[in-house]
Amino acid sequence: MSPPCRPKGEYRSAQQGGFLMTRLRERLSWDGEAGTLHDGPRRYLMLRPDVLMGAMQQLDGAAQAALFDALAASVLQHGA
Repeated sequence: MSPPCRPKGEYRSAQQGGFLMTRLRERLSWDGEAGTLHDGPRRYLMLRPDVLMGAMQQLDGAAQAALFDALAASVLQHGA
């Protein structure tokens, strides 16, 4: 079952008229004054991969595994 915030058909390819990156880009709005990025009511977090992975490298193996599990569970719950 898809999370409620995902439009029906989101899993289709761009060639099929799905809601992939090209459509997302069209929906995004940037508020430079507030420093926020939104897709409708959803606020996005922009984070460089090296920052995220650098934080992961600071953790020991068990903590890394726990964080990856928590991220995967969150993506399943809230969508990517």
